[in-house]
Amino acid sequence: MVEAGAPAKRRVNPWVVVRWTALAVYVCVFVWFMGRTGIPFDRERLLLWIVGGLLVVSIGRPWRTIPRMLLDWSVFIIGVTLYDFARGAARFVGAPIQVTPQADIDKIFGLGHVPTVWLQAHFLHEPPRWWDAAASIIYATHFILPFVTAGILWATNRKEWRWFAARFLVLCFVGCVAYALVPTAPPWYASQVGEIGHVVRSTGRGWEVVHVHAAATLIHKGQLVGNAYAAIPSLHAAWAALVATALWRRLRGPVRWLVYVYPAAMALTLVYTGEHYFIDAVAGWVCLALICVALPRIEDAWRRWRHRGSGSDDGAVPSSDDAVMAASLRDLPAADALGGHEPDPQPAT
Repeated sequence: MVEAGAPAKRRVNPWVVVRWTALAVYVCVFVWFMGRTGIPFDRERLLLWIVGGLLVVSIGRPWRTIPRMLLDWSVFIIGVTLYDFARGAARFVGAPIQVTPQADIDKIFGLGHVPTVWLQAHFLHEPPRWWDAAASIIYATHFILPFVTAGILWATNRKEWRWFAARFLVLCFVGCVAYALVPTAPPWYASQVGEIGHVVRSTGRGWEVVHVHAAATLIHKGQLVGNAYAAIPSLHAAWAALVATALWRRLRGPVRWLVYVYPAAMALTLVYTGEHYFIDAVAGWVCLALICVALPRIEDAWRRWRHRGSGSDDGAVPSSDDAVMAASLRDLPAADALGGHEPDPQPAT
């Protein structure tokens, strides 16, 4: 007999064991593959690895988890792909390229100096120093961290993933419109045409310090085919701020404010390496802030319009957060799939 009030026996869910074993194998294969081919800076390989990982963490969860994941990520990947094409096509619109206004505004921040010119004059030396390596690594996170963050959010909290993905894709759309209507040149280009002092595009110099030359080559190839006049708003700065905000929403206490060191470091990196003016980063942050304020209101207005169109007499219209939460609750895996244990249906007596 088991005493009354004794805790129910719990047994391990075998699917959790299978999932964690498969995930461990997957991580080992990824590390081995990365050792042979390098860090997957190219978006196609990175997204393939992320979706593969999400398939693994879906093992043992409700049958609808995998179809929903494939649908969610198909929409997300299509949106990112369209952004890549639209950003490149924006240069063919033919709008005049702005070269000097952003440099003039940056002189206000630099107390009469263009910050990029001043930073490179004082800190860009031969051979590259440790801060060049830090700048190259921080710059490279732009191609990896937002998508890894999206993968982690989907695996742990689909509501937060939807919050992140919606703002990410709207940022991409706003950026493409801006690049087409008002193309703006970065500091390295302004230096080449003689509008500001000497500036070099130095994002790849730091890889020499850590002896990862393949990363510098791959990023350089991407820069060659990209749109050189897609500077305002800086999505490097905006994506970094979005990643930080997604983490800020999940953390508690004063320590969560430390996540904003990352977008600040990204902005400093962009200015130092000649990729962006500081005003470009500020414009990216302002765009993100406006999107975060406007998007919930647009979603709520759309929901109220649909509610009226449905002819429902129920006056209660859920807010955007309530609707996303309801959808997320339907997506939750079974309790045993989350915790790895399930109680016996009845304790032995």
